[in-house]
Amino acid sequence: MTPEPYQPPPAWMRPLQAVVIAVVLPFRLLWEGMKLVRRAAAAVWRHAVVRPLAWVWHYLVAVPVAWAWGHLVVVPLVFVWHYLVAVPVAWAWRWLIVAPAVLFGRAVAWLAVRAAAAILRWLLRPAGAVLVWFFAVVLRPLGLVVVWLAGAAVRWVLRPLGLVVVWLAGAAVRWVLRPLGLVVVWLAGAAVRWVLRPLGLALAWLAHATYRWLLRPLGWLARAFHRWILVPLAVVVWALLRGLGYLIRLGWRGAYRWILRPLGLVLAWLGRRVLLPAARAVAWLVRAGFGATRRMGAGVRNEIWRPAKNTIRAVFGR
Repeated sequence: MTPEPYQPPPAWMRPLQAVVIAVVLPFRLLWEGMKLVRRAAAAVWRHAVVRPLAWVWHYLVAVPVAWAWGHLVVVPLVFVWHYLVAVPVAWAWRWLIVAPAVLFGRAVAWLAVRAAAAILRWLLRPAGAVLVWFFAVVLRPLGLVVVWLAGAAVRWVLRPLGLVVVWLAGAAVRWVLRPLGLVVVWLAGAAVRWVLRPLGLALAWLAHATYRWLLRPLGWLARAFHRWILVPLAVVVWALLRGLGYLIRLGWRGAYRWILRPLGLVLAWLGRRVLLPAARAVAWLVRAGFGATRRMGAGVRNEIWRPAKNTIRAVFGR
């Protein structure tokens, strides 16, 4: 979008603009002159006072003090710390603490090794021999006795008991479960023959009759209702809705073309030719009035009120 060209204020505002310029321009020129004087004074102060003082401070104070601190204080302190503190402390730590600690640790390790060897030789080895003798003399015969007893129990108790249990299970299957199974099979066959088969045939006949004399006529009625009633009714309703939509579209297009569009063009022309210039003029007046008032207030405060206040304080001592 291209910006709109600048439009000057109307002719009836030019006298008011001239009055505003005549009132504000002197204070504006005075303010700009004061700003130039302040900038010039700041530049003179920076180049004539601050930089020479900084050079003098750097090369006549900071650099000599830093050199004296580094060569006359730091170097002797480092020498004293290294040769009178660090080296003696390191020697004392190495030969008076570390070396005795190493010797003590080696002595403790030698004593621990000797004590472990003595315990292994005089305590654990005889204890192992005693455990071997106990296993050979006591536990092995006891285990043989337990194995013989287990074999005798299996041979004389568990085997006859198992034969008895097997005979009882065979007898139960032969004289109880087999006749009971035959009775259950006969009852199931009779139930299927005399109850379930007639019931299934009756249910099948009922389902066939229901489909033939009820569901099929209902399907024919539904198909006829859909073909001769619902379809024509849907065609008529669709035609009515389509005609109504066409009428609504024609009405909306006519309203947009002959009412809304001309009204919008008129409102746009009024906004562009009347409201926008009036708003710009009001904004220019408000901005100029506020700017002139602020500058006049600042000039009165800085040029009249403050000198008068300082003079009153100087005269009356307040």
